[in-house]
Amino acid sequence: MSCLFGDLLVRAVLIRGTGVRNHDLNFSRDAHGKPFCLVPGGRRFNLSHSGRWIIAVFDNGPVGVDIELIKPLAPGVAEFALSPVEMETMQTLAETERLSYFYDVWTLKESWLKASGLGLIDHFSDYSVTTGAVPSQFRISNGKLQDGAYLWRLSGLDPDYRAAVCSIRDESPPPVIFETMEELTEFFLRDPS
Repeated sequence: MSCLFGDLLVRAVLIRGTGVRNHDLNFSRDAHGKPFCLVPGGRRFNLSHSGRWIIAVFDNGPVGVDIELIKPLAPGVAEFALSPVEMETMQTLAETERLSYFYDVWTLKESWLKASGLGLIDHFSDYSVTTGAVPSQFRISNGKLQDGAYLWRLSGLDPDYRAAVCSIRDESPPPVIFETMEELTEFFLRDPS
């Protein structure tokens, strides 16, 4: 059900922003299998959903977004996802702050993977999230070099969730849109074009 509403969210944003009718939207996939909109204008987008939230991000270049409900971790997940430096940092935090930290790092890394088109990689723990040049900005590093992607932690959405976006923008994150399933249903019932 969330996938259907994710598709509706992308379509609603493109219809509202461009005036192109729903049946005239045309989509394709890039070399990594990531969808993008041919009509109008080759817009790149990415979706994520978790629990009650569906969010989308749009940009002119590669983009990724992730949202996660904060919940207890299964054994071994932190060791798989966090670099040794990140594991050490998490261990220094109060017990009540560790899950939030984990999900901050996880969503930042996941948004980067989605923007890069790499998908889930075997050695997630080989990569570390490092701070960027401005508040709420982060970078990915494997100890040698950083790629050209900028990561942004999204705040103010819902205290039970963590979300992040990745793009090639270095000045600010691209706009992130979220709507409820009810709002999307109402939009398409009003304008079934």
